[in-house]
Amino acid sequence: MRKIKQLCFAILAVIGLGIVTSFSYQFAKQVSANDQEFKGKTLKVVTTSDAYKPLFNKFSKQTGAKVEFMSMSSGEVLARMKADKSAKPMADLWFGGGIDAFMQAKNDHLLAKDNSGGWHFSNIAWCFGATLCTDNGDGTYTSHLDSTEAVAAMEYVYDLKWKYDVLTADPTAEDWASGFQQLGTGAAAMYIAANDAVAQPTQVNGLPTDKLAMGAIPAGPNGDQYSLTGGTPYMFSKDATPEQISAAFEWVAATDKEDGDITNKVMVIYNNVDTSIEGKQADAANRVSNGVPVIKSFPCWINQDYVDAEQKVIDEYKNVDSALYDSYFEKTGAEGNLRAEEPGDTQSMYKELTKVLQEVVTKKDCNVEELMKTANENYQKVLDKLNK
Repeated sequence: MRKIKQLCFAILAVIGLGIVTSFSYQFAKQVSANDQEFKGKTLKVVTTSDAYKPLFNKFSKQTGAKVEFMSMSSGEVLARMKADKSAKPMADLWFGGGIDAFMQAKNDHLLAKDNSGGWHFSNIAWCFGATLCTDNGDGTYTSHLDSTEAVAAMEYVYDLKWKYDVLTADPTAEDWASGFQQLGTGAAAMYIAANDAVAQPTQVNGLPTDKLAMGAIPAGPNGDQYSLTGGTPYMFSKDATPEQISAAFEWVAATDKEDGDITNKVMVIYNNVDTSIEGKQADAANRVSNGVPVIKSFPCWINQDYVDAEQKVIDEYKNVDSALYDSYFEKTGAEGNLRAEEPGDTQSMYKELTKVLQEVVTKKDCNVEELMKTANENYQKVLDKLNK
């Protein structure tokens, strides 16, 4: 098989089947905003000195997390990681030590950037017919990471690396920004992302607007086809009055700094379509000036006046062939295509899947079925603690 370009495959964005996912993901927040996420959990830290304990004692006091320490030299850390053939890491965090040791660990594919690989892998697994976790309806959950369908999806990823050789040189080194850089500079042909990120390969990384297209994630072997959706939903009663809804928007804008700007825009749309469209015109003009495709926003608005006005702006400032994006919007707008994250402790599930992915893209002799079995056992232990 002749390779024209590489797929951009990352531990962050596991496989690029198109610029297709239907959400914008925030990768980092201040610890203070996530204190409840750490409470009652254990963080395993390997450090080069016990001198760091006061720092993590402060972290424990602030978050309620328990910290377990292992103190050893960087050389010992490297040796243990190389000798450990399991998919379970020796620690959650490696803190302190020389830069040479970290670079060596990176070159030996011993480190992963984050758990987002598992996040995007879930979309691939769904297209193979997998259900990764079941809510049993009684406060308990059942993991299915070792199901036939989930294993088949992971074997597909394995084949992309070892059978077809269509991934970037070091998938474990990719992240959100580098993926767009690979796409924008011609080093990769496909990447998972959303329609709100089209400025990244174009304006930021120099790709001409007529060289970019979007399509839905392809259906799996049995025709299953989904798009992973996410974000922070705010829901209102169908019986809420306009005054109550406006007050709720104002409360969100005032109390959530990260969502405040978005919420203010939603308030404008809710209260004044004309003002919102003025903003759309300014945004479209800016896109044309900076070489960013002028395309539709995600199809979530049902106010027909707004939808029609938005389309009028797109038609006026159009700088790309809309046919290059139609399949994405048609599929993500179809009933049943959007799918929310799995139930249970999804972040822990992504962590376990990312461990497997790291093994799969770095070790040709790995046993995918055994790795998924281990991941399933580890995740089930996490789920069993949720109802205690």
